[in-house]
Amino acid sequence: MISLTKVFSQKYLTDVVWPTKYQAANEQWNVSGILKNRLNEHLKFDTRPMQKNEILENLITVKYVKVKSKADKILLFYKNNFLIVDSKEFYSLMKNKNIEKTDVDFLKENLDWNIILPI
Repeated sequence: MISLTKVFSQKYLTDVVWPTKYQAANEQWNVSGILKNRLNEHLKFDTRPMQKNEILENLITVKYVKVKSKADKILLFYKNNFLIVDSKEFYSLMKNKNIEKTDVDFLKENLDWNIILPI
């Protein structure tokens, strides 16, 4: 079974670079490359999958994002699509709104920089 990170990198990135074990563990990014037909910049992506978590007896999907991450963009899965958001804008929004948890719809509506791509 192919991972969504591999699908994303094969379908949407050129000049793909995979992190070393050290970079993956300490810099919190999973793949880097240039978004095809969109940007010319080589970007690092946090593509860690969202996980099922049981909170207050409701099964919800979460993604833990670390401020110390060196990732330029965060890849989320949204309604059978990839949603890419800017890391700095994400951290700024969370800090300015003084929130620790949010949902993907909130991010899509409140972040200026986001791209939705079909899986």
